[in-house]
Amino acid sequence: RIAQQNAADELRSLAGKWSASADLRERHLGLLASATAELRSEDYRAALSLLDSIRSAVPVTEAAIRSTAQRLLANALTLLGDPERGKQEAEAGLRLLPDTGFMRERIGLMNVKAEAQLFLPDGLNEAYDQFARNARVADSVGFALGHSGSENGMGLIRLNQARYDEAWSHFNGSLRLARIAGSEMLMQNAVANLSITATMDGRYEQALRLCDSLLNEL
Repeated sequence: RIAQQNAADELRSLAGKWSASADLRERHLGLLASATAELRSEDYRAALSLLDSIRSAVPVTEAAIRSTAQRLLANALTLLGDPERGKQEAEAGLRLLPDTGFMRERIGLMNVKAEAQLFLPDGLNEAYDQFARNARVADSVGFALGHSGSENGMGLIRLNQARYDEAWSHFNGSLRLARIAGSEMLMQNAVANLSITATMDGRYEQALRLCDSLLNEL
């Protein structure tokens, strides 16, 4: 839950506590929390080093930790301008999961795979279809956080295509689901994207109100 609050200092505090634990799994979670904190601080070099440590230190039997690290790695690589490798790392994370269960991890990886697809040549339509499938799966298992991410991804595609009414609908859905999930990070993303959509659609007063609400929330 802390990882959804944009709170790098809280993550570092939690990582310090877990890293000193006698429990091996908690020490592994400490590495994951440290990597997430560096990503929130946009220190990608440190984050990538920590994620590499997870791959070497955490056994494959710890599927949830390993696959979450793969999701973070895939997202970081896409943000750093290598979406092809980001997509490959997301697929590698999916292969770490058993055939059943681990739906939160599975949906998270499918979303970052679709995000990488956004940045590949002629990838918008395929990415939209992937996000739509992810949204249906997330809804079927009641995973509001993953569903919110899928709606946000579809909104970004429709915004890019100047289909503003559809983008608005997706971002509104993402905001509603982010509130249900209690994710400050996704709520902020959704409000920011609603503001951008309103601006691009010429609804400047509405965009200003949304910017004010985001600033107040921050």
